[in-house]
Amino acid sequence: VEETYWLVVSLQDKKQTLEQAMVFLDTLYRDVTAAFNAGLVTQNDKLKVNLKQHELQSNMLKVNNGITLATMALCQLVGVEYSEQLWLSDSIADVTAIYPQKDAATAMAGRKEYQLLNLSVRAEQLKKKVLIGETLPHLTVGIGGSYGQLVFDRSKFNGLAFALLQVPLTNWWEASTKIKQQQLQIQKAENNRDDLTRKMELEVRQAWNNMSEAYNQTELMNATVHDAEMNLETSATNYRAGLIPISDLLESQTIHRQALDQLVDAKISYKTALLRYQMLTEGK
Repeated sequence: VEETYWLVVSLQDKKQTLEQAMVFLDTLYRDVTAAFNAGLVTQNDKLKVNLKQHELQSNMLKVNNGITLATMALCQLVGVEYSEQLWLSDSIADVTAIYPQKDAATAMAGRKEYQLLNLSVRAEQLKKKVLIGETLPHLTVGIGGSYGQLVFDRSKFNGLAFALLQVPLTNWWEASTKIKQQQLQIQKAENNRDDLTRKMELEVRQAWNNMSEAYNQTELMNATVHDAEMNLETSATNYRAGLIPISDLLESQTIHRQALDQLVDAKISYKTALLRYQMLTEGK
């Protein structure tokens, strides 16, 4: 559910990026059309902008279809009715600081898997106690009595107390063997617990590494987006000054849009890696 949710959010962010790019191209197309009418640019320049507009319109159709399908999948997962007006209010633009790291050993203590492993060891230990109890002597204590009517209207009470000690000897050898075998089962359960605990700790550390790498990738992509924005501004200035052809400006705009999309992908990777880490350390 969480991954599908953030998929919808990421597609919505990419849609906004496309909308900004389309506004840029619409403005550019008007400028190029005016320049073409004034005889300052060729028909090829106008056509290049128009083709780029058609490309973005096609991409917008794909993104809208992706949002619809992902939203329908999300509604199906959470059990709500799908609506075309459904729009998620979250944004992945809030990745400002990495999630704090938790101690792997401490995180293990709260995991249900670890608690179940300890219970399995405890169960084998209790089985051994039961076997030991069967080999111990059994003491049975009881009391009985009778009340009788004698001659001359005299009554008399007769009481009896008894104790019976049973010492199992015939099955002692068989019981001793069973106890030794049960001790092996205890050791096996402990080894299994220790082995799986170490693997779970490795899983937590790997999840932290994945999350750290995803966060670092968002930092790199933030820098890339900044450079792409500066490059686009420079290209627009140079184009208006007649220093570069329109194809260079369109390429700069494409690079900027791709950088924004890659930043969205990097942030969604961080969100899903964060979810995985929280599931392993907090049971979310």
